[in-house]
Amino acid sequence: MSWVDPKLTERGLQQAQDLGEFWTNAIKMDQVAAPTSFYTSPLRRCLQTVATTWQNVAGLPPSKSPIVHESLREIFGVHTCDKRSSTSQIQAEFPYFELSPGLTADDRLWTPDHRETMQEHAELWRNFLQDLFENDESTYVSITTHSGATRALYLAIGHPDVWTAAGSVVPIVVLGRRVKPS
Repeated sequence: MSWVDPKLTERGLQQAQDLGEFWTNAIKMDQVAAPTSFYTSPLRRCLQTVATTWQNVAGLPPSKSPIVHESLREIFGVHTCDKRSSTSQIQAEFPYFELSPGLTADDRLWTPDHRETMQEHAELWRNFLQDLFENDESTYVSITTHSGATRALYLAIGHPDVWTAAGSVVPIVVLGRRVKPS
């Protein structure tokens, strides 16, 4: 059975709408700082989540377009649901999203015979975080990703491994320090 880059289910769409309500209340009522940069996995279910979650959130400051980044995708390989659409398909469905420079036209990472390891994916996260700290001035960043990818992030930052439920918000504080070259 092949299930390439599936769309959100009705339940997933409802979870994304609920996240939008959560963020509206958190920003308005609890005075939680709103993100000013948005990053997302290139898999359709995350792209839909970003579009649905943030479309009606009141209190958002002007922000950049969501950036689609290859490193934020689910652990890839073997499972066809984790093979992404082409960049032309992504742009056609989500024209206001920005594609990161490293995103190839077709999915070159997914293979039918090798499932990426947590350690391999953690290295993608380390590279992403390095790039984020060097090139994004935002203090509060929204990253929309998958449960397996979140577990690889935990590995990359030394956080205990915790399973993340679908449709949940996980606040993570990461302090970056600049090291002067010796």
